[in-house]
Amino acid sequence: MQEEESGGISLGEIFRVIWKRKWYIAAATVLVTLVATLVFAFLVNPLCASYELSFDIVYPASDTLKFPDGTPFYYQNIVSVDYLERAHGSDEAFSGIDVKKLLEKNDIQVEAETEEIAGVREYTGKYTIEAKASYFSDKALANGFLRTLARIPERIVKEAADDVDFTTDETLFSEASFESRIALLTEAKKLIVGQFDDWIELLGGSYRVGGGRNLMAYRGEIAVVFDEKTQSSLERELEQGGYVPAAQVAAERLALKTEYDVNEKKIEALKSAAGVSPVSFVGLAEIKTKEEESDGPQIVFPEEMPNVSQTLAALIARNENIRYQLGDELDAANVTKGALTEANVIAFAEKLQAQFNALNGAANTARTVSAALYEKEAYTRFDTTLAELKGEVSLVLVAVLAFVLSLFLACAVANVAESSSKRKAEAKNAAGTSKEKETPQGAEAQTEETPKEE
Repeated sequence: MQEEESGGISLGEIFRVIWKRKWYIAAATVLVTLVATLVFAFLVNPLCASYELSFDIVYPASDTLKFPDGTPFYYQNIVSVDYLERAHGSDEAFSGIDVKKLLEKNDIQVEAETEEIAGVREYTGKYTIEAKASYFSDKALANGFLRTLARIPERIVKEAADDVDFTTDETLFSEASFESRIALLTEAKKLIVGQFDDWIELLGGSYRVGGGRNLMAYRGEIAVVFDEKTQSSLERELEQGGYVPAAQVAAERLALKTEYDVNEKKIEALKSAAGVSPVSFVGLAEIKTKEEESDGPQIVFPEEMPNVSQTLAALIARNENIRYQLGDELDAANVTKGALTEANVIAFAEKLQAQFNALNGAANTARTVSAALYEKEAYTRFDTTLAELKGEVSLVLVAVLAFVLSLFLACAVANVAESSSKRKAEAKNAAGTSKEKETPQGAEAQTEETPKEE
């Protein structure tokens, strides 16, 4: 039975050739498959593939994009030199990662997820780091490094919460005037209580932190330090006593005595003019008269200045205050009389210092609460347990395709080689047959010519 032929060569002949050269074909197929798989595994995939890790940075008021100490948080810093070096130096296992090249080649990026709210694009707090796979020897190393890098903001949040400082600088406080000292105490109290109010708004007053106490208990403890009553009392005492630093008491008393004498003369002059009609001054604003400068009629209210009676009352009240500060005898040189004395000034300064110490104690309490709160509430939430490898070609697919293609090519090459060998053999046989046919005729001709030569 005649076998089917394919392209002039029978299928049986093709399979006979394949079987004849099976070991060569198998070796070539395995070799090509292995080489292709290794090339993709160690060259193509690392150059084209990348590791990707998505995560959320969670801590109180993270939506404000600020750290606990008020410094701004820029998500782009996650792939900055500082962050990468912190991650790189945190574990000896990362020493082989070339973070400098990673940055120079721009082979690591971070993206922030946003959403549209009321027509405005806002950050959701989710971020994604992507880094070229060629910088990591295996997936475990890539996963460890990227997770460490992603948690750097969390570490900074906790460090900032631990370092947050609600205290007032003691040197600044001691060198300030008494009015400024009270202002500094007021601002410090406002800052500390305001911070607790923010925490309570975010977490609730019953939120327990640091020794099991809740935020409302801490706030209540701090609220009684330098309260409104104490502040008002100190401000009133300062205003009535006219306190200045102890070294300036003597000079201030002389100035007050001079002011008292001047005021007395003014008072006498005003009393002598008591029969004169009170003098008043009405300050009028400039009225625009040009139509092009005015949209309509203007109403101007007079600004009354103090009249004689009011001026007289103010001067008398001021001198009564000076008499209280210098004493009834108005002896400016006697620094032991009246309210404005060195002893009273020192006592008042000690009162302010006591409030300063109490507020700094409250500030330290706030710092302790801040550290404990953020240690508990600041964390990094990962979308997946491991970093995902993106853009990688399956090595199984590569091996299968390489095997099929290399097998086909090996068989084709074997058949081509067999065909070429067969044609050469046939050509050689044909040449030998032709030579055999030509040789007898030549010999016969030579025999016939020999006698003639003799």
